[in-house]
Amino acid sequence: MSIFGSNKEKKDKDLQPGEDQLHTNDALGETSIREEEGRANRKYQDLLDQLYREKHENAAQYGQRIARIRQDEQYKEDLLQSKLNTLSAQKTEQEQALQERLTQIQSKHAAQEQLYRERQAQLDQFERERTDAQQAHISALEQESQAEIRALEAQIERLQQELALKRKQYQERMAGVNTGSHYQEEAKQVRTELQKAWNDLQLQFEDELAHIQKEKARNDAEFEARLIPLREELSRAQGEIGEKIGHVEREQALQEQLIEDRIRQVEEERLHLERQEQLRMERENLASGYRERNQQLQQGTLCRMKDIEADYEVADRHQDVRGWSIIGQNAQKIGKVDELIVDTNVMKVRYLDVAVTGSLLPEGEPNRHLLLPVGVATLDYDHKAVLVPTLDTALALKIPAYRGEPISRDYERTLLTALSSDYTVGSDYDPNFYDRTDFDDSRFYGNRDR
Repeated sequence: MSIFGSNKEKKDKDLQPGEDQLHTNDALGETSIREEEGRANRKYQDLLDQLYREKHENAAQYGQRIARIRQDEQYKEDLLQSKLNTLSAQKTEQEQALQERLTQIQSKHAAQEQLYRERQAQLDQFERERTDAQQAHISALEQESQAEIRALEAQIERLQQELALKRKQYQERMAGVNTGSHYQEEAKQVRTELQKAWNDLQLQFEDELAHIQKEKARNDAEFEARLIPLREELSRAQGEIGEKIGHVEREQALQEQLIEDRIRQVEEERLHLERQEQLRMERENLASGYRERNQQLQQGTLCRMKDIEADYEVADRHQDVRGWSIIGQNAQKIGKVDELIVDTNVMKVRYLDVAVTGSLLPEGEPNRHLLLPVGVATLDYDHKAVLVPTLDTALALKIPAYRGEPISRDYERTLLTALSSDYTVGSDYDPNFYDRTDFDDSRFYGNRDR
């Protein structure tokens, strides 16, 4: 069913040429006027048909342009969705790779730290063993030196005891000599011998003491000479240990720096992924906006006829069926046409708003409206009725009720599913949704031109 605006055109159509001459009594003049009026009416009707055809062609071109735009938008949306899926997959792979690399770095760091601890423990053990060995060696040398010193001291003490004994014997003999004069000569000789023996013994003691001191000095020098390389070796070992510790510490610092650099790199990659995710969300929001706009374009603008009658009216070549009865199976009256639902994008009626007869409603339901696609019905002009052969009471109650709210594509799909079990639910953005026979208004009007 086609509609056009405005109401002024219809009023202008009612003003026919020659209308002021209808009251003449001249039959010939009246016939001439009627012929002229018929020509004007035919000319006006031809002009009206031409305008209707142009309008229909423009609507068809507009529909084609809308279909192309929708196809382009659908292609862009599919391309964007494909890119988003690719980015999402890449993000997942990168996150997994980063997690694996971070785990490897942490494991490597833990292994290096464990190796460092083991090396440190080995170095500590080596240093303890080296120190213990050197201390034991030094202790042994000191014990040997002390033993030698004690032996020398014992020898010196023995010589001193012998010297004291000799001195005592000398004093005794001198005492015996001093008691008798006849012994003076002998005493003098003995004193000379004893003095000589004492001098010899003193010299021997001094020689032995010098020898012992030289021996002690030589032993001290040998001990010091043997101690110097040990000290040098200990110092060198401590230097090597210090170098190894410094090397290990430098390696640890380098590894820690590498780990910090890697953590920083991972953090930068995470921020990059977050930016990519933010861009993906923005693209999804844009895609959602595109989908909503496409859905609005594809669903069209469905309005009740009474809401747009100020600008549009039913074309004269088609019948305004509001108020006509709805006749279903077995000539049962289901209700009446209460309103027409118009698609203003293409200037066509898509649905009949049917008020169901109250006697068919369940108890407690005062009224009920439902929508019928125009293609499922035909007109009975003689009885001013709309025939819907497939409609019965059960189906009328099965069809989802219409309460005057905006008509969504989900509601339309539910409605078609209730009317036909052969209906296949398609995409929300199907540009050819109204191309099915359920919306073919030529079936609704038949071949009769009203």
